Amino acid sequence: GKRKLRCRVWNFPKSTELTLFFFKNMETPDQSKAYLGLDTPNVRMRKALRASFTNADIIKSHKQTSMQTVFNIWNTMSGSSMVSLPWAIQQAGLAMGVFLIAFCGTLCFYTCSIIVSLSKNDIDFSMTIYRYLGKPGQYVALTASVSVLIGAAAVYFNIMNCCLFGLLGAITEWGWNHELDFSSNSFTGFTTSHSAVILGGAMLLMSMIRNPAVFMKINSFGAIFAAGTVTFLTVFGIYNMTKYQDRFTFSDPVGDQRQIKMIDAGWSDLCGILALGFMIHNVVLPIMKNNRHQDKNVRDLGLGYFMVAFCYTCSAVFAYLGWVGAFGIIQQNCLNNLEFTSVVA
Repeated sequence: GKRKLRCRVWNFPKSTELTLFFFKNMETPDQSKAYLGLDTPNVRMRKALRASFTNADIIKSHKQTSMQTVFNIWNTMSGSSMVSLPWAIQQAGLAMGVFLIAFCGTLCFYTCSIIVSLSKNDIDFSMTIYRYLGKPGQYVALTASVSVLIGAAAVYFNIMNCCLFGLLGAITEWGWNHELDFSSNSFTGFTTSHSAVILGGAMLLMSMIRNPAVFMKINSFGAIFAAGTVTFLTVFGIYNMTKYQDRFTFSDPVGDQRQIKMIDAGWSDLCGILALGFMIHNVVLPIMKNNRHQDKNVRDLGLGYFMVAFCYTCSAVFAYLGWVGAFGIIQQNCLNNLEFTSVVA
């Protein structure tokens, strides 16, 4: 009832999504205020609720266009996993890699579109699961979501640690002419073990920030770095591919040439990376609910997935061909094939 909903709002006083949900289901702002308890005689509660929720006009002004929605989907999915895609293509083979990117992208889009279509007025994925499967299904969904989040956090932490070590290695060589040992994982000298401690400490401090606006501002810079990563892998891959085109072949290799395989046995590695790379199911509802054109949600979601799959394909294929020609064996983080002092890296 109304009392129960007020208690729920009171527990989450700064949820813009809840505000949007309540205002959307009321005919007028006055009815919304009455429903939320903004007309309550309790002065303390009324002041708190007024400070927590905005009026309907402000909420409508925060609606995003379809282009902004598509861009947010792309920004949310695109990330540091792209530096591992060339290695994954090497494991799966060129033709199998392109097929898996298209197949996994289509499969994830289909399942994600089901969530968007069935969510109705739900503002969170767990609420949709609760409506259809009850408490047991909700607990299973939350457990699966947390498990995926833990796995993704471990993978991304390793990638960020490698990138941080490379950056510190470049600074050390430029400033003090001292070369770091990348192959060692011990604490003798300065290695990736030390950079992991530094990165872990920085993330611990960031986790103490209670203002979500800080993370929203940081996330806005993610689009710049994601676009920079796609551009670097594609352009630098094409450059190396044209420069060292005599070092690889699609047929039987001659001399020191490297053969480009179309299908290989390590395709499961690429599937694991793509499962995380196309994973947006847990956070898609807040993005789509903020779309100005709700009837175009599935279309905008499909365009977002297409942009991500296109960026993954370009960066993975061109970087794979370029790295094979220039370096031969591609490391799991393709940036590790480059010298620390490589400015472009």
